[in-house]
Amino acid sequence: MPDSTADQTVGIQRAIEETRITGTPLFLPPGRYLVRGLQLGSGTRIVGVAGATVLAGLGDSALAMARDARTVALEGLVFDGVARELGGAQALLDLADVDTVGITDCAIENSWADGLYLNGCGGRVSGTSISGALGAGMFTLDGRDLDISGNHVFDCGDNGIIVWQSEKRRDGALIANNRIERIHNRSGGDGPYGNGIAVFRGGNVTITGNH
Repeated sequence: MPDSTADQTVGIQRAIEETRITGTPLFLPPGRYLVRGLQLGSGTRIVGVAGATVLAGLGDSALAMARDARTVALEGLVFDGVARELGGAQALLDLADVDTVGITDCAIENSWADGLYLNGCGGRVSGTSISGALGAGMFTLDGRDLDISGNHVFDCGDNGIIVWQSEKRRDGALIANNRIERIHNRSGGDGPYGNGIAVFRGGNVTITGNH
């Protein structure tokens, strides 16, 4: 029910479960959908109309999260946190231990924490804008050969794109051809914050062609 003032979480969650079991994409028509805490199980693929299909967070949790999945794909969606508290969640989109993440032609906006958090994930984030995050636009921890290319990250409170490993080892990320601007240093300090791109402990990381 696009543009309804009612909470759409239950209906969309049911549709996610039905389509991932059948292996078909879930198409969301243009409009604004109010949701919180969507669970993106293995095989989830949600497709919208870029810039017109908006999932708006109701607060008190991440807008969407995934745990221990083979594939999760999100295409042409706007994720708007509406600057609401996330109940201690790391980010508006919080994905962990997903073998292949595909986030394409999306927008992640107005998160009251990080915009996108990927923990132990591989895959690709491309053609996506991330803006208005209170913390980092994108934070990856213990990533596996992530391709982070062609994104626009701007107006974030602490950092742009952060690639960390929890210990010194290979990461393999490709950070290429992104535009990163107006990154602030809200939390202060002498280096951890205010970075456009920062890599910590991860080896075999390529950073090229960014503006």
